[in-house]
Amino acid sequence: MPEYVPDSGAMMVGNLTFASIGYLNFCRRQLEECCQSANTASRVKFTKNLCRQLNIVNLNVNIDIAPQTDVVLYQKPECWTYPRSSGDCEGYMLQKRKDLIAMSGLQTRCASPLR
Repeated sequence: MPEYVPDSGAMMVGNLTFASIGYLNFCRRQLEECCQSANTASRVKFTKNLCRQLNIVNLNVNIDIAPQTDVVLYQKPECWTYPRSSGDCEGYMLQKRKDLIAMSGLQTRCASPLR
């Protein structure tokens, strides 16, 4: 597992960016998974315990979900949804996010343009 590195200061950031259309469509279908207000964004403290949980979730999802394209699974180039037994990179990301929230008890806050 990667070694925990304590907070070494602020990360450099650039201009704001927007969520992808695939993620926005996912949020429209799964309202409970996405926030509704840009005012609810917050920072998460990356602790040693959260790092451990992240590594567990990452390993479990990588083992449980076989890689497969959306074209093969859904007969379309993009389909943001939770994977069953296989999925593409967005499926991995969504499942890891869901599992980490469940394991860590983190709030499902985000900055989303869905209002």
